[in-house]
Amino acid sequence: MEEKDTILFFHGWGLSPYSYKKITSNLSKRYRVISPKINFLDYETQLKEIEKQIKGKVIIISHSAGSVIAEEFAKKFPLKVKRIILLSPAGFSVRSFQNWIFSWFMHLTNIVMKHPGISSRITFDFFITSILHPQYAAKSMRKLSRVKLNGFTNKTLAIFADNDKLVPLPSENNVVKFEEVKGDHYWVFENQKELIRRLELEKKINL
Repeated sequence: MEEKDTILFFHGWGLSPYSYKKITSNLSKRYRVISPKINFLDYETQLKEIEKQIKGKVIIISHSAGSVIAEEFAKKFPLKVKRIILLSPAGFSVRSFQNWIFSWFMHLTNIVMKHPGISSRITFDFFITSILHPQYAAKSMRKLSRVKLNGFTNKTLAIFADNDKLVPLPSENNVVKFEEVKGDHYWVFENQKELIRRLELEKKINL
C-alpha cells in the first residue's frame, strides 16, 4: 500500500484549524494532514516544534496570512518541503497597518452575506481568537503587515481568486507561479474539488 503524502496546513489570521475542519477532513481522505494552531506573534519558535513532528518531506498548504508562516517554514527547513501551495496569500503586496485593519474588518462583515454556509463557523472562530483578545489581534496584525513575501522557492504555487478584494493578484513576481480561480478570498471553502485537482496536478508535475 502506497504511503500517503503529508500535508502541513497553515490557517489564516484571526482564525484557527476549527474554521478549516471540513477542508482538512476532506484532504485527510487522500493525505496525512497536520494542521497546527498558529500563534502569529511567536510563530518562529512554534515552527521548531512543528518540524519535530514531521518525518520526510511535506506539501505545505496555507490560506491568506498563513502564507507568511508557510514561507518562514520553508526558509527554516527547506529539506522538509516537497511543494508549497498558497491559497489567496497575503504578503505579496505590502499595506500599511491601518489599511490592513480597515480591509480585514470590511472583509469580515461581508462574509455573512457572501458565505452563509461558513459564516457562523468563521465568525465564531474570529470572535474567540481575536475579538476576545483585541491586544493580541492588533499586535499580530501589525507584525504581519510588515512582512513581504518574496517567493522563496520555485517549488511554490500561489492561487488567487479573481474577485478577491482583500488580496488581489499581484502584478508581477519572478519566482512564484501565479494562477487564478473563480471566487473571492474564501473560494477554497466552497470549491475544495479545485484544491484537490491542483494537488493531484502538482503531484504529477513533480514525479
